[in-house]
Amino acid sequence: TPFDATLLDDDAPMVERSVQDWWRRTIYADPRLAAIAVHGGRTWIEFVPDLAVVRRWPDTVLDPGTRLVDALAQLDGAVTAFAAAWSRERAEAFFAERIWIGSSPLKSVESRAAMLASGDALAAGDVGRGLLMTHQCCTSALTHPKNGVGKRGVAPAIRGATGTEPFVLAVDAVAQCLDVVTQSLRVSCLDDVREQLQLEKERRHLLNFDDLLRRLRDAIRSEARGGQMAEAIRRRYDAALIDEFQDTDAYQYEIFRVAFEGLPLFLIGDPKQAIYGFRGADVFAYMKAADAADDRYTLASNWRSTARMVGGVNALFGRAERAFLYEGIPFAEVKAAKEHADPLAGDGKGAMHWWFMPPQGATPVGKTDADRRVRAAVCREIVSLVGTPGPSAKPRVKPGDIAVLVRSGWEGEEIQRALMQLGVPAIMSGTGNILESRQLADLECLLRAVDRPHYAPAVRAALATELWGYDAATIHALATGGDTSWDAIVDEMIAARGTWVRHGFMRMIQEWIGRHGVTGRLLALVDGERRLTNLRHAVELLHATATAERLSPEGLQLWISRARADTKRREGELTELRLETDADAVQVMTIHKSKGLEFPVVFCPSLAMPRLAGEDESLLVHEEDKVILDHGSERRPERARRQNAERLAEDLRLAYVAMTRASLRTYVAWGAVKKKDEYTSAESALAYLLRGEYARTGSEADVAEVVADRENASMGEWSSRLAQLAAAQPEGVMSVELLEAVGEGGPRWQPGGDNATQFTAREFTPATAQLDTWRIASFTSLTAGRPVEDPRDVADGNEPREMGARAELDRSDFLAFPAGAKPGIALHAIFEELDFAASGDAREELIRSTLLRHGLADAAADSRIAGASTMLGQVLDASLPEAGFRLRDVDGTRMLREWSFHLPLDEVRDGTLAGLFAMHGDDRAQRYAPLLRQLTQQRPQQRPQQRPQQRMHGFLTGVIDLVFEHEGRWHVADWKSNHLGFAASDYDAASIEAEMFHSHYMLQYHLYV
Repeated sequence: TPFDATLLDDDAPMVERSVQDWWRRTIYADPRLAAIAVHGGRTWIEFVPDLAVVRRWPDTVLDPGTRLVDALAQLDGAVTAFAAAWSRERAEAFFAERIWIGSSPLKSVESRAAMLASGDALAAGDVGRGLLMTHQCCTSALTHPKNGVGKRGVAPAIRGATGTEPFVLAVDAVAQCLDVVTQSLRVSCLDDVREQLQLEKERRHLLNFDDLLRRLRDAIRSEARGGQMAEAIRRRYDAALIDEFQDTDAYQYEIFRVAFEGLPLFLIGDPKQAIYGFRGADVFAYMKAADAADDRYTLASNWRSTARMVGGVNALFGRAERAFLYEGIPFAEVKAAKEHADPLAGDGKGAMHWWFMPPQGATPVGKTDADRRVRAAVCREIVSLVGTPGPSAKPRVKPGDIAVLVRSGWEGEEIQRALMQLGVPAIMSGTGNILESRQLADLECLLRAVDRPHYAPAVRAALATELWGYDAATIHALATGGDTSWDAIVDEMIAARGTWVRHGFMRMIQEWIGRHGVTGRLLALVDGERRLTNLRHAVELLHATATAERLSPEGLQLWISRARADTKRREGELTELRLETDADAVQVMTIHKSKGLEFPVVFCPSLAMPRLAGEDESLLVHEEDKVILDHGSERRPERARRQNAERLAEDLRLAYVAMTRASLRTYVAWGAVKKKDEYTSAESALAYLLRGEYARTGSEADVAEVVADRENASMGEWSSRLAQLAAAQPEGVMSVELLEAVGEGGPRWQPGGDNATQFTAREFTPATAQLDTWRIASFTSLTAGRPVEDPRDVADGNEPREMGARAELDRSDFLAFPAGAKPGIALHAIFEELDFAASGDAREELIRSTLLRHGLADAAADSRIAGASTMLGQVLDASLPEAGFRLRDVDGTRMLREWSFHLPLDEVRDGTLAGLFAMHGDDRAQRYAPLLRQLTQQRPQQRPQQRPQQRMHGFLTGVIDLVFEHEGRWHVADWKSNHLGFAASDYDAASIEAEMFHSHYMLQYHLYV
């Protein structure tokens, strides 16, 4: 690894740019591909998920793997064949001879004319215009039911056979080639982006964690270097021990296998808990390693749970011969290592308590209704648990003893909200993604309105968010009232955008939150802490992103839109929801997050439904030692079964993790549930376990097919099957309750005893001496004997009284320039804006506008302007003492004006600074020291209303007028315009030194440097 390489936490932005670049180079360059993309509504974004898969599994084989150039050649051949078969007259007769009814696109004369024109274009080689023909005149389209459904029922769409029509057969061939081209686009994208991304990283010396693994694996594989590297590792280490090995992948296993060949290699893991496949963990790598191991050991004791809880898990997972589907992951019963006190014993419920939802007659419960019933049951039971006293008159469990394990963030939010409405404190622990939160969506609405303040729909959407808090009636009244309120809102948006552009996103949003009282409004809600935590998290994420990627307002909005559209690809610590409080509360978290944790009581409300492969999604399956990404091959049906088997296996492992987190009791919700026409709970992991006799023979895919056999799934028998299983266990191990017997709603939790919150006033016992002297000091406050009120150190505080010009001096003589604070501020403004390299005319124009603005010039031709211009020219042309250059020589890009600073200030006592000047200063500093000591001694007399400050500490703040670099050295300049007299002799070295002492500028420049 290069020493100057930068490690990336997230290379998703680079991936996006690489895909976009491929899209431009490939799609835009070929009219055929552009037309195919437009016709199919395709964009570059659809390739990103599959790219994430092949990057997570780097050795993935794509099937089909046809190259784009070959697919386009096949398409050209099919188009040529179509041109030979095409006859407009024959096609016109074909359309006219047939009856088109229903919603057929060929029913009208106009649509048939458009189809003939499309055929002519395709025959001429124009694939783009010919797509209408390929889409609607292939055999599958012509025989689609929409072409033959009329008011009187189903009728044949076409009289006569279509399969022998030459031009239809030619259209079929073109359509098939178009499908191959579409598939080859994915192959082209994935291959090209992986290669270009790697080249870009190498060019910019960038690496992420996967790159480090790949490089190490490739190095160890190499015959030239691998032997040396492996030998070096073996010389350094005598053995290796890998914990949580079930979460490893093939790369990591190969690295350790080769590097420690011949040495002790201990692989510690539980394949039953391998649930991180979405992050690249490969349970097949574990099984391969286990098969190759010389010795295998299993822990037979459970130190976490009661004997009844262990018995419930053994009873459920012991039913199936292959409880985890694969023979390489056996289930071995364990025993409780010791007896635990169980405060829940004796309440009539087993350690594994089932809530079963029976079908409504012959119809399963709809998933939406099932979710609502389970959520209500969970909340009512938790209220009962934390509110029912045990033998010691204290509640048997506290809210913090309970965990609710869910599959998704939105499900967790619903349960948390329901619990808090009943008065039960609940927190989200690592559940969900901030990109999916309502608060980020609200921020997106607000930013869109701020960026487009005159676009009324965007403004109305922002008004409806939590960041503004208006209801529908108020928004309608504002939008239609015709008064000035709407204009005021638009003006506020315009001002906010100005702040955003000038000072950045963070300042704009913080001012907004404060101005609109967002914090107080959110905390007043039931789940206010959760909402406020999400808002702060989202704001910090956007600020970090905008800063790191230097995003404009438009760029930040685009980033939010893309991030929210693909939250899975951006999962990580930065986007994981934060804990809103550490108070004693029910913890709601995902099953994945709960792995390795322990809770007395656990609720599992979301194990009833399966996860099956969608019709259009790419399939990722393991075949022998290869990982296959099938995106439309002829073997897709077979591989869909295999992927469903792999998902079932992972669901079984998820169920095991969820049901082994509790030490006292686990509540499991299950039953006859159906999600529309997609799938039912008959296909779930729990169904597989309860129907264990089906899991004894056949391949993994065959077993999955049995589970998915809906016709043979008699959900009505599940209740009795579950009851029989519970009855066969010893008392207190398992129990079953019909969920319909658990009512909805219920009383609120009333904390009592140890759970009651006692509000008392905190006693503040400060370190008085420290607080009395802690301050933010500046040069002005140090010399004036008071705390700083404005960190901008513009006025010196030692300006003389106002003095008019000396009558005998000409107005153009700068010595006649007025003295005092107002003229000093004007001169300071000129130096602040002055371009040192500007011409005399430009300099004079700056002086003219400034003096007129401050009322120091009577007219544009006032001779005082020329006098000030002469003075500025002399300042710029003067050779700086001991420096040997002029201010005019300084590069304008190498300077900072009005440079503010904050420096920590150690304890400073009266007289400390004077003592330092006297002890360590040169002759001039030693002459100044008595004046500085006199300053601190005079403070009480100068300001009798203040208590003398004996010491102070805190921060020193200020604003330096000018900091610049010239020829490798840095310099500090501060503009002074003190009036010392009306003659040039009044400004000799002795007079200037006296004024430096009197105004304590000696102290100022020592503080600055």
